[in-house]
Amino acid sequence: MFVAAGTSALAVLISMILSIVNFMIKGITVYWIMIGVELVGIFIGSMIGPRTGKYIPEKGLKWFFIVLACYVGLDYTLRGFFNYRIFG
Repeated sequence: MFVAAGTSALAVLISMILSIVNFMIKGITVYWIMIGVELVGIFIGSMIGPRTGKYIPEKGLKWFFIVLACYVGLDYTLRGFFNYRIFG
C-alpha cells in the first residue's frame, strides 16, 4: 500500500507541474496561492497517511483503494463519454 500511495502522489505531482508549465506557456494566469494550498495539503496528507495507516488493517485499505479507483475511473468515463456525473 505504501508503494501505491507513493506512486500515486508522484503521478499527481508530475501532472501538476506539467499543467502549471503548460498554463504558463499559454499565458493563462496561474494562482500561486492555490498551488501553495495544494502543496500544503499534500504535505499534511503525506505526514498523516502513513501514521494512521498503521492502525487500519491492510485488507481494509486495499478494498478502500479499489473502490476509490473504480469510482474515479467510472466517473471519468461517464463524464467523458456521456457528460454524466455520478454524484452531482
